[in-house]
Amino acid sequence: TITMQVSRIFSPGRPGLAGKIREMALALCLEARYTKNEILNLYLNSIPFGHQVEGLTSASRYFFGKTPSELSRAAACVLVVIPRNPSLYGPGSRNPDAPGSAVLALAEKAGLGTEEADEAAELARTLEARPYPFKAPHFVQYLKAAWPEELSGEAAVKTSLDLELNTFIEERLNFYLARYQQNRLTNGAALVIDNKTAEIIAYVGSRDFFDTLRPGQMDGVRAANQPGSCLKPFLYAMALEKGYQPNTILPDLPLDLGGPEVFVPMNFDNRFHGPVRFRVALASSLNVPAVYLVSKLGADRFSRFLINAGFDSLKSLKANPGEGIALGSEAVSLFELVQAFSVFPRGGEFRPLIPSAGEAFLGVRQRETHTVCGRYSAALICDILSDNFSRLLGFGPNPVYNTAFPSMWKTGTANQFQHIWALGATPEYTVGIWLGNFTGETVIGSTGSSIPAKIAVEILEEMGPSGRPFQPVPDSRRAEICALSGGSPGPACGSTLPEYFRAGVNPEPCAWHHLERGTSSVSWPPLFAAWAASRKPGAGTGLSGETFLEITQPRNGSVFFMDPGTESSSQGIRIEAAGTDGGPAEVTVNGIKTAVLTYPYSYFFQLKPGNWRVTIRTAETEASVQFQVKP
Repeated sequence: TITMQVSRIFSPGRPGLAGKIREMALALCLEARYTKNEILNLYLNSIPFGHQVEGLTSASRYFFGKTPSELSRAAACVLVVIPRNPSLYGPGSRNPDAPGSAVLALAEKAGLGTEEADEAAELARTLEARPYPFKAPHFVQYLKAAWPEELSGEAAVKTSLDLELNTFIEERLNFYLARYQQNRLTNGAALVIDNKTAEIIAYVGSRDFFDTLRPGQMDGVRAANQPGSCLKPFLYAMALEKGYQPNTILPDLPLDLGGPEVFVPMNFDNRFHGPVRFRVALASSLNVPAVYLVSKLGADRFSRFLINAGFDSLKSLKANPGEGIALGSEAVSLFELVQAFSVFPRGGEFRPLIPSAGEAFLGVRQRETHTVCGRYSAALICDILSDNFSRLLGFGPNPVYNTAFPSMWKTGTANQFQHIWALGATPEYTVGIWLGNFTGETVIGSTGSSIPAKIAVEILEEMGPSGRPFQPVPDSRRAEICALSGGSPGPACGSTLPEYFRAGVNPEPCAWHHLERGTSSVSWPPLFAAWAASRKPGAGTGLSGETFLEITQPRNGSVFFMDPGTESSSQGIRIEAAGTDGGPAEVTVNGIKTAVLTYPYSYFFQLKPGNWRVTIRTAETEASVQFQVKP
């Protein structure tokens, strides 16, 4: 009986009388607990068809690529015969004539006409396994993790995923990873979304789901890794919301930001560029101005701004994550980065990503949208990150970003090139690429973030961009500014360029340039005097106005720690000062004279545990700084 067969499937008995008695006992329990229809349903969902296929629905999909309701009567006959002896009547039978003969006999017994019976017999003889399509496995896992109850059983769902595009991305990832395998670049992930609807269009979690050596079942889209410079656009958007302007001058100078610990940021090219306009600092992805900016705005405030932009992985951060967050010291996922980056082409509105079109998926409504930044700030970030001229300082004339269609870019590399990122967007789509190693090894050599950027460009090209430009900067006016000071240009300013300003905001007049006997000269602000003098002797001393002296580094109240693994005699900090005097300066440490400096003022202080006060004194003025050194 069917009940006995279900009993045998669920509890294979031992041979002989004891086994039969065990099967009969279980059958009686099944009859007592379930109805006949429920037992039949158990049988149909559990019957073995060989090839590790169990159940009628699975067999129908595996052998015919259809649901049971879509099968013809001829195909149904084939499936009825196979469970009798899967090795004899299934694909690859040891007796090629057996499947056709058995199905033909069943078809005639079932009353099928001659034509249908012959069709069934031919199907049985030529039957081949059609394994389930295995596409976008990480996307499927993401769906099951996000909607575990809704997808716990069998469910047919329609998603927004473009399988052709997904396959194209898999091919391009494998192409570039094979090209750079000597650099120990072994894995990658990609995510593509529609900016308007926030629909997920492509989702590739690794190069090969079945690669056990390079754990391919890890999902690079949802894995949290250090993003390098990819968080900078959000920092600059926050700064714009707090009143900064695109012509604001930021210092790209040696900084040591003392506090609970000392953080000394460096640029990618290990150079300092002095005064840098806000626009150029972001477009060229300079590290020092970003760290300076976050130190002024507050790292804790910035982390809250990021959380509001959808970076949920940062919710567990301590109260103050430190200035390193501006350079990607905290791990986030590619999913979060792409979701947040799409805020800018969308006009500052946050919209959670969804896997299908419409407002609901599996009956679950999309979370409400909210504003991350204003339309002016969002459009200006798009304008800056698509400004090829302003990124020349940091990237040079890199052809990767010079696309034939309007596009904006942000790339990032984590420390030691463990993770290499690229975020690219057009007005319609946002693409995110991560390359690296799931196993933690660093990449060998300077592969650079241009590799994931190339992949992102190819993806956008494959999608056929419309060529439509980004939205113009709203509620703004364009005005000429001095390229050096960012101020409204005067007759002594040699180079000018246009910049966007909020409506009603006017740049201050340039106070850096002035004419002396018909020749333009620069009066450097004290903060940049030492940098200017280091580039051109005497340049930093041409300051005008009041007598001034300022210690530019270290910051007052800094705390430094000795390195127990390094000789104490080689451990020290550089103390720098700038001012208007330009004459000799005396250095005293805790009241004891230790050196006399010439301009620009720079003094190497050898670290020793204790509390220290260093004073630099010229003929006209003096400045002091206090700091602590701990063992």
